[in-house]
Amino acid sequence: MNIVSGSYIDLKGALMIDGGYEWAEHQLREFIALIEETKKFRGSTKDAVARVKQEVPVVRQILLRLDPELAGFKTGGLAIWDKALDAAHAGIGAIKAATEVERRMGPSLPQTDLGALHPTVAGAARKSFSREDYSQAVSIAAEQVVQEARSRTGRTDLVGIDVWRQAFSSSPPSAGAPRLRWPGDPSDVDVRNMNEGLRDLAAGLQRTVRNTSAHHPDAGISREEAIERLAALSLLATFVERCEMISASDFSEGAVDAPS
Repeated sequence: MNIVSGSYIDLKGALMIDGGYEWAEHQLREFIALIEETKKFRGSTKDAVARVKQEVPVVRQILLRLDPELAGFKTGGLAIWDKALDAAHAGIGAIKAATEVERRMGPSLPQTDLGALHPTVAGAARKSFSREDYSQAVSIAAEQVVQEARSRTGRTDLVGIDVWRQAFSSSPPSAGAPRLRWPGDPSDVDVRNMNEGLRDLAAGLQRTVRNTSAHHPDAGISREEAIERLAALSLLATFVERCEMISASDFSEGAVDAPS
């Protein structure tokens, strides 16, 4: 796809101008074709999978505008991409429905405050948030971000903060224990800061945002507090999506941070 990623708000606006839906359908069809081409050759190179992943942020934003529930598809191995295919096909169907409805009834109404958040967070929180159950919205969204990290690393044996401790551990990956790493040269000071910061950020949000909401669901928080906490989770979800997964087979000396 020849497209520059913008903010979620920019892309929502893009669907409202002339040709926006046509543009969105074109991006979804190219995404589908790219996945199908990659799946056709099982055991394809990491570069082929990487090309698909590069398109995920834009596709998620398009689907978020069309139907937030579609934007929550998982990414990973070839089998998991089937869900992304289903979401993209459903998005094309939503475009066809929306263009006909808008032709007859005019543009859709603006979305809620969650529209600018990462789709993993917005999709998980939307129903509870719309019911004004803000504490539950935060709890569900936080849990979904953890699940995304579990899915990326395949560590279904872990729960809670242990997911983050293992995902961002400074130790090299080992068999059955891959790591998430910020892309770039690990010796670069900015990359090192991101990797170290993500260990602290993920664990901190797990304790301060997820655990407080999950352990005290009746405590209640305001709409403004919920939006602040969801925004923090959205940032973490964006960082997790941008990280590369490093497995033991990928690891070579100097490829990831040395244990500190």
